[in-house]
Amino acid sequence: DTWNMNGGIRLGLSSVYLDYEGIQVVDPNDPILATNKSSGLKTNLGWGLRFAHKDGHFLSLSQPRVLSYDFGGFSGAYKDVTYLYVNAGTRVRLNEQLTLIPSFMARMAQDVPLSWDVNGMVSWNAKFDGGLTYRHKDSFGMRFGVQANPKIYLGYIYEMPISGLSKVSNQTHEIAIRLSILNRVK
Repeated sequence: DTWNMNGGIRLGLSSVYLDYEGIQVVDPNDPILATNKSSGLKTNLGWGLRFAHKDGHFLSLSQPRVLSYDFGGFSGAYKDVTYLYVNAGTRVRLNEQLTLIPSFMARMAQDVPLSWDVNGMVSWNAKFDGGLTYRHKDSFGMRFGVQANPKIYLGYIYEMPISGLSKVSNQTHEIAIRLSILNRVK
């Protein structure tokens, strides 16, 4: 009576293309950097589970990519890592219209250092969301979202790297769409 469980599955396609033209390299004769590389289209599966308490506490587990690919020297030694995500947080009702949603997320994978985020979001009338995020030693960002109708949520996420990646990439923009296929049980 006090807990709710949601879940989902994911099917995705990805392609990695490495374009070496125009970069400065230490050894211009390195055979890996002689031609551009492409992984081609690769399919993947994912899953997620979310447990929520009526008091606002929540815990979720997910693995967006179940299959891992090692493209070896063909793609400049690119490896697709299968992370396990753990997310926990709560909802704090500030007044009739505003809800504060602090959360914490950790990413774990074999042979990869633990990565974590701290997030704070404010929801207005459960229709509009806005928030900030900090990824430990990596980036900070913001997000905005709107519950367009009972079945569709649209979001925008912006991140700016603060790690060594900031020398080659200055920002990311993401569009998020969440579809609710089944009706909620009252």
